[in-house]
Amino acid sequence: MYERTICVTISRKWAEPLIKEYFKQSGILSSGTQLSIEYDYEPEQFIPDRRKRIVEIMQRHQKKAEGKNIIVLEDDSIPKDRYALQRLEGIRIRKKAKYVTAMEINRWNSKHVGAYKVFDYGKPYLTGIMSLPLKKSGIQRIDAGGWFCFATNYKTFKNNKFELCPDKNIGPDVWWTYKIKARKYIDWQIICKHYCSKNYYLDERDFQNIIMYNKKKWEIIV
Repeated sequence: MYERTICVTISRKWAEPLIKEYFKQSGILSSGTQLSIEYDYEPEQFIPDRRKRIVEIMQRHQKKAEGKNIIVLEDDSIPKDRYALQRLEGIRIRKKAKYVTAMEINRWNSKHVGAYKVFDYGKPYLTGIMSLPLKKSGIQRIDAGGWFCFATNYKTFKNNKFELCPDKNIGPDVWWTYKIKARKYIDWQIICKHYCSKNYYLDERDFQNIIMYNKKKWEIIV
């Protein structure tokens, strides 16, 4: 029986050596860790097609997951701290949380933080959501986040359905984390380098905007 499963999706051939080197430095791939790897070398498609494919990949990770602790890491999201995954897991356990994420800057033009406050929490659809302003430190409660680098527990990972959001403007990662009706956090000091290519990445220095979704439209508000 494994203590944890780390789920990694590799969709960029140039990113595989980066993530392998990170695992080597972190020491997290101990005898108690199962590594679930899914490869996705399909060419980039329209956003709806890619989201559908990502959901199917997460469903495969879900079936393979074992152990009380689950960590998900995308291949282009490399934590700066080599012990970041252990820290996320530790925070989740201490806080009795269902989801704890690192901080990452989105690659799109908005360059926003991938963590969100929801203003209509509890309603079946997301009609009021805002990305968080950047902070330098602390652990903060959030309403939704991403799949780039997070820790959860076995029950949450297994029992929450990976699916497309009924609103096509909302990504399946934000939708899945929103549906977790329990404690969710971001640790602002666990920062991921968000790679755009082998030699270029975004980090906290690239933060630019806060975005809001309201009435079926995303807008930059700051």
